[in-house]
Amino acid sequence: MGDLQQATITIESVTSKDNRVSIKTKEGSSYSFFKTKQDGSETVASKQFTDMGLTDGTKVDIAYDTTTGPNRSGGITTYKNIKSFREPSVQVGETKNSTPKEVTRKPNEIAWGMCKHAFLVEAYKKDKPLTQALDEAEKWADASMKQKEINVSEILS
Repeated sequence: MGDLQQATITIESVTSKDNRVSIKTKEGSSYSFFKTKQDGSETVASKQFTDMGLTDGTKVDIAYDTTTGPNRSGGITTYKNIKSFREPSVQVGETKNSTPKEVTRKPNEIAWGMCKHAFLVEAYKKDKPLTQALDEAEKWADASMKQKEINVSEILS
């Protein structure tokens, strides 16, 4: 395993196969990360990728290491393994609002979405139908964020 390196990338495309997510960047590089660890728990990179809502066109800072291994044609390939994501740092001459997602999202909206996501994950674990889970997750997120006073018995019925 190599030393941890840092880069700022702009995501061009994301593909997922089995337990690995691959990212191609507009800068011409490729990176990847695993969804789960060997023990089955979610990796830090996978959780951050989901929580940050990263998609095509998003600019983001990454920390990654490199490993080498054989490729399909019998040669050696260098793999760039993402370990974590974070909001991009502001460079001289840039403004914080240079990324479209940052302009449109507010901290409370992000927190509400994270609450809703957590409730959806729990509903999935309990095999609830998606339509019911979506409705309940929004109500629970509203209650968690104190955006709306609700009677818990309404959600559970």
